[in-house]
Amino acid sequence: MQNIHVEAFNDYRVALCFEEGDCRFHVWASPDLTDIEDVLYKNPPRGLRPGDDGYFETRRLDGTNKANAPKVAALVAAIREGDMVTTAKRKMLADRAEADARAKAERAEAIRVGLAAAIGGGMGISYIAGQIAALTDDQLITLQNAMNRGPQ
Repeated sequence: MQNIHVEAFNDYRVALCFEEGDCRFHVWASPDLTDIEDVLYKNPPRGLRPGDDGYFETRRLDGTNKANAPKVAALVAAIREGDMVTTAKRKMLADRAEADARAKAERAEAIRVGLAAAIGGGMGISYIAGQIAALTDDQLITLQNAMNRGPQ
């Protein structure tokens, strides 16, 4: 077994992964590793597509049989020992936070551009545009939400 790692983390299950030869394997488990599914999935080598030599559809193997149970047990032990689920969770949360921040910044920029275009010409426009440019992303999104609701 090589390249032991955790993938596809969400709040309900993780994929415990490893490679053997050219093939990739995974088993689904709860994040606390108390519930390990009985199916060991065998995936074709990375980069192969249907029709390529050596490609095969994902195979569902019995993870509890004599040949596979020791592999699953060793996989779970290595992941526990390396605290890989915690690492995967931290990465997932950081990736999510980064994506959320990027989406918020993009939305705020679109609002800035839209407001600047809507202001048009007239007295005090430079001041208003400067104030809009100085708003934080959260303030700008709150402003747009309030403007969309209209007078209460």
